Amino acid sequence: MKFRASVLDEPLLEFGGGGREIDIRFGLMRHGPLEPERASRVRLGVIGTNETIEGFSRFLDRCQVGIGAKPSRQPNLFLPFPGLANENPFRCAFEVDPRARKPIPRSDITRIVTIKSNAEAIEEAVTLFAAQAQAIAEAPGPPDVIICALPFELISRVLPDSGLPRRGDGEDDQAQDHTVAPDFRDLLKARTIHLKRPLQIVWPTTWEDGGSLKDCIRRLPPRAQQILRHTYLDGQSSSEVGEEIGLSAENVRQQLHRLRAELHRCLEARAGRLNRKDWKHAHIRE
Repeated sequence: MKFRASVLDEPLLEFGGGGREIDIRFGLMRHGPLEPERASRVRLGVIGTNETIEGFSRFLDRCQVGIGAKPSRQPNLFLPFPGLANENPFRCAFEVDPRARKPIPRSDITRIVTIKSNAEAIEEAVTLFAAQAQAIAEAPGPPDVIICALPFELISRVLPDSGLPRRGDGEDDQAQDHTVAPDFRDLLKARTIHLKRPLQIVWPTTWEDGGSLKDCIRRLPPRAQQILRHTYLDGQSSSEVGEEIGLSAENVRQQLHRLRAELHRCLEARAGRLNRKDWKHAHIRE
């Protein structure tokens, strides 16, 4: 039996004014949306702690003036963001609705983080955020989009692939729970799909990367900064990074795990959730 393979040309996407582009980002920047008259503004509701809600609001304000391109060897992969003010690519304004801000008490986050069972912790977190999303959606004049601004400690608990350490957990504690846990994102989307409102999850790194995260990285030793730069800016594998700096791939992976934990502690300290003295003694040393 013979199989014949062929390559189909990727179709061009249609944008405003009859413009066509293969990349949605170029299309929006050069031509605008296909139907810009549909909305003059997009109202956002936000669920999170007081800190994450405030952080996301600051990020939205910062986006008004645009964000420069990320330094990279692939300039078309990390384009500059032109901003949301004036004639922005979306041809509409974005704003956080003050009536649709739902702060979650720090005690609720702490309660979920300390739950031993992975499945139970994820279920409790989804229930908490879904209830707040429903309250927003069923209120008079609901927003167009709901944002879930997760704090770091909740991310590390309910998103095991985040690479962030779990507070107070050691290897023995983590090994005790072998139950199959649901995916937090999928379960939250499933529980809120009936609200007929787009729901987006954002991390504190969305707004921290312009200041606090960079400051935390500058505190690291030169080799640690080099590992982060090659991994996340250049997109190199652990093997490639290891060859460049003289370490094994496994050693690089171990370093990355420790560096993520270090940056997590630093950002927590800058947010006032970790004692400054504890942070001072928590630095990674080469």
